Amino acid sequence: MQYAAVGPFDINIFNHYYSSTKDQFNSFGFEGVGTVTHVGKEVDSKAFIGKKLAFMKVDAIAQAYSEYAIVPVGSTIFIDEKTLKNEQLLKERAYLIGSPFTAKGLLEEVLLTHNHKSIVMDTANSSLGQIVARLCDKHSIQLINIVRSEQGVKTMESISKGFVNINTSENDYLNKFKDAVKDRNPSLYVTFQGGNLPSRIFELMPKAFIGKKLAFMKVDAIAQAYSEYAIVPVGSTILMDEKTLKNEQLLKERAYLIGNPFTAKGFLNEVLLTQNHKSIVMDTANSSFGQIVARLCDKHNIQLINIVRSEQGVKTMESISKSFININTSENEYLNKLKDSVKDRNPSLYVTFQGGNLPSRIFELMPYRTSMVTLGVINNEKISGFSTVPFIFHEKKIFGYSISPYMSNLISSNKTNEVGQELLKDPDYAMSFDFTEFKLSEFEKAVEFQKT
Repeated sequence: MQYAAVGPFDINIFNHYYSSTKDQFNSFGFEGVGTVTHVGKEVDSKAFIGKKLAFMKVDAIAQAYSEYAIVPVGSTIFIDEKTLKNEQLLKERAYLIGSPFTAKGLLEEVLLTHNHKSIVMDTANSSLGQIVARLCDKHSIQLINIVRSEQGVKTMESISKGFVNINTSENDYLNKFKDAVKDRNPSLYVTFQGGNLPSRIFELMPKAFIGKKLAFMKVDAIAQAYSEYAIVPVGSTILMDEKTLKNEQLLKERAYLIGNPFTAKGFLNEVLLTQNHKSIVMDTANSSFGQIVARLCDKHNIQLINIVRSEQGVKTMESISKSFININTSENEYLNKLKDSVKDRNPSLYVTFQGGNLPSRIFELMPYRTSMVTLGVINNEKISGFSTVPFIFHEKKIFGYSISPYMSNLISSNKTNEVGQELLKDPDYAMSFDFTEFKLSEFEKAVEFQKT
């Protein structure tokens, strides 16, 4: 061993801040730099013997404060020629894991993954803090820096003039920080500190959710929307915009935000575009969800044959696009009209929300090697009337689409609110409802009403 870092892990162990269970980090010497003297049987000796390496401790054996350390090959980093000729740089490499690697991990796994646009960071003038600051500047992340001196302010200003720098040696630093938080609205506080400072800073961070109206999707048994209170993951929520908050009708519609706009967006991306459908048939087209899908099809040049139940449904579809073919099932000849339309447009997918015999009648008229996708049954009837002929001799397929995997991806990447805000502003995803309200005690009555 040549140089060993004194880092946070080592200080924690010195101060007896470690787990009571056997832990790989519960010994001194987390990282350092040394020269390879011996290698294992499966390691190329020519590539390693005599070479200087930086390493990170991954078990109790690899202690950087000892004369020799046994380390896995995978935990080492070769020292470049430039560093070997510069003793100062070589000493810095003893902190390679604790600073550059930690900064890169923080950037990729926290700041970018969780889409933070503005953050607060204390101890900003440290080596790690300066690296994080440069990365924030590079990735256009607004930064409020907490430093301890005027020199710290100057250091941060040398990295970017766009930072807000708070000097804790000034008497009114908390008031300045409060104003900066109000202006920058940070979503994350990064701390390297102990003591009272973190709690003081965190207390002044934005109260992002208390008192705010949210739409949410149920992701577990706790989040029941019919209960008085629901506990939901932050990642499954969408903040309501100012326009919605001022309009009770829009606020009611947001209760259907996942089931309609989000489902339509997921269905567009994961089925229509991914499977490259150029022409489709859709029943229940006059529903709020159907109208959203119709607008998206028009936008993406997907030909659409709509199945509706009334002349009003035809007019609604015509108001979206004159290019749609609209089949009214209240007319006696609707199946013949559909047959002609299918021959003309050659659709590859039939989208249904129906139960009963209608889906099988329509699917029977679809071309060979096409598919039917069901997104649920709104009339509480089982889909019936199918023969085996379409599946065996016409090579047709039926599958279901659920919004859950799409939403799970958004929730895990913390993008539900971001996508939700986009949908709230996009007229293609606007909903259209006539509401009838029921008390919770009238739930069964509400369900029966919804069926019709």
